[in-house]
Amino acid sequence: MIIVSDRAAKGDDQQLRATIESWEPDRKFSAMIGIAEQLRKQGNKTRGATWLRDALRTMPEGPDYAFFRYYAIPIQVRLGETDSAIAAAETFSGEMRMEGYMAVAVTCVEEKEIPCVNTAVERMQLAAKTDGNSPVISQFVLKHMLLNITAALIDNQQFEAAAHFLAKVEEHMDDIDSIKPRSQLQRALMLSKAGKFDEARALALKMRPNEILDQARGEALRTIAWLQTKTNGSDASKRWALLLSTAEDRAYALLGVAQALLGMDTYKLPYSAIQFH
Repeated sequence: MIIVSDRAAKGDDQQLRATIESWEPDRKFSAMIGIAEQLRKQGNKTRGATWLRDALRTMPEGPDYAFFRYYAIPIQVRLGETDSAIAAAETFSGEMRMEGYMAVAVTCVEEKEIPCVNTAVERMQLAAKTDGNSPVISQFVLKHMLLNITAALIDNQQFEAAAHFLAKVEEHMDDIDSIKPRSQLQRALMLSKAGKFDEARALALKMRPNEILDQARGEALRTIAWLQTKTNGSDASKRWALLLSTAEDRAYALLGVAQALLGMDTYKLPYSAIQFH
């Protein structure tokens, strides 16, 4: 791919296509999609779109190549072909259709296209009703996908849209639901980014204690302390961090203070346009 991308950058499309055409299908389509993304990153969207359209046009139909079409969705959106990306998601079946729309939504967030995000989420919600799972499972999966989208919105400073979708996540949410700590962490982070550190800390302290596979409470306290120290200095954040009642909470908060004083980068919520299983 390094060699292929280098040749694509030099504009040697005709010879490059002849070379790739002789490859076995999986390798060929991977290369063509990769070239499209490489050209996009280099600012050549027109050639990138041509490579991607040719790959998708010549790709056989059927489930064997569904992942290639799914993987191409974020590139389609970034190349300005959002309608084609939504149409591609529509061709998937079951839960993968929801994942396709989620890929559109997350990429539209990164492209600062909120109307596109709204459209993709609406399609995703409709797809949840026909994905073949029980209503309980479908809603559980849908809420996890919405949290992936809200994480992208928060990291891209789109707080109003994030709050709107978080409200949907929090509907009918049980206190012991595995989703609740993630939504609370996201809300705490939004409050902190808005400078509402006392409210953020109060929310974090209502979160359930950390578990082996769930460190949301600690991450919330660390992030609040990090942002408050970065914004206002360490006096206030260090004061409340030292007053926390448990050693683990104090450790997370003081770590946030230390990271801010060391000039370490901001915390970003984990999210991804493409989900690997």
